[in-house]
Amino acid sequence: MKISFVFLFVLILILPSYGQKEKVYTSIEEALKTPLLVYKLDLSEHNLKFIPESIGNLTQLRWLKLTDNKLTHLPQSISKLSDLTDLYLNRNYFTTIPKSILNLTELIYLDLANNQLNIIEENIYQLYNLRTLDLRKNKITNISSEIFEMRNLNWLDLSENKIEIIQPDIGKLTRLTNLFLNKNNITYFTEEITNLKQLRYLSISDNQIKTLPSSIGNLTKLISLNLGSNKLTSLPIQINKLSNIQYLYLHNNLFNAIPKSISALSKLSALNISNNKIKFIGNNLDSLINLNRLFIQKNNLSNLPKTITKLKNLTQLNIGHNAFIRVPKQLKKLKKLTHLNIEHNTIKRLPYWLAKQKQLVSINIRDNNISRLRRRFRKLDRLEVFYYSGNSILNKDIKLLKRLLPKCTFQ
Repeated sequence: MKISFVFLFVLILILPSYGQKEKVYTSIEEALKTPLLVYKLDLSEHNLKFIPESIGNLTQLRWLKLTDNKLTHLPQSISKLSDLTDLYLNRNYFTTIPKSILNLTELIYLDLANNQLNIIEENIYQLYNLRTLDLRKNKITNISSEIFEMRNLNWLDLSENKIEIIQPDIGKLTRLTNLFLNKNNITYFTEEITNLKQLRYLSISDNQIKTLPSSIGNLTKLISLNLGSNKLTSLPIQINKLSNIQYLYLHNNLFNAIPKSISALSKLSALNISNNKIKFIGNNLDSLINLNRLFIQKNNLSNLPKTITKLKNLTQLNIGHNAFIRVPKQLKKLKKLTHLNIEHNTIKRLPYWLAKQKQLVSINIRDNNISRLRRRFRKLDRLEVFYYSGNSILNKDIKLLKRLLPKCTFQ
């Protein structure tokens, strides 16, 4: 009984303190009334052009959000917030990283996305505890070598800038697990990236890369690799060493065949190789038994291999914008397929077996040459959306199906 009383007494003392630490203040005036009790301050979307020097009095502050204002600089007193761990400065008008934050050595998270930064402050390496650095959507053309001294970084986002070269020193950031370089002007895949053996997520899409180094196979912990919207025509055979990869994006490149090397990626869950120049699919997909999303639209395909039936776990398939004249009959054996897109081909009729695929949730047949929708499609009672525009389907067929499938949206 005495122990229970002591426990209750301690709990009463602790709970108010915990509650105070979780409270988020949204007014600096309110916060300054009890400065030593303020741990979180959110001044986002306040249309602020400056922050008062008095913010330096909030010495217990751990979390500060200044998102979506009109800030171009910060007061020097910010440097007094020595316990600050999370700082959001995104969607403002900073042209350089404020020097007043470079003494905040407890910072773990720094968001400077959506600003006007054109350089990275040389002394940024002083933020040696930083784990996440978000610099996307700025005007950065060159990565300062100092950033490569931030050896504790786990997450680095430099996407949507104007970077042309990734320096070899990037290989020093050996703790990186997430690296985003998409939407820059990069023409060369720096081989030292493959020294980052802790990487789980790598995105370098929307650049001008033509080849990958064979050492890409070193990144064996990769879960997601986005190489979309480049100028790739092939992949090195060493891609087959990426045994943990689940998401592979190869869309908007110059492939004329599905790379053989991906056949070894048995954990692959999603493959996007849309908008290439592929005319034929061989047996390269047979072993991808865990694949559940396959996007091969906008190629030059007119058929699918018989072995596509081995993809028993496929739930989403997009073969739109190709050269199919009929729905491939192999699809009737894919009993887990819930989303089927066959839009923008030259298909004239929907096969009878399609009406038996009761697991279907979404069908897109837009922009084909289909003229009739048979009554048998009423059996698709799980259908949630049916895209049919751009065909010459009789109005009476549409009206009938709408009545028979009242829960389905027709567009």
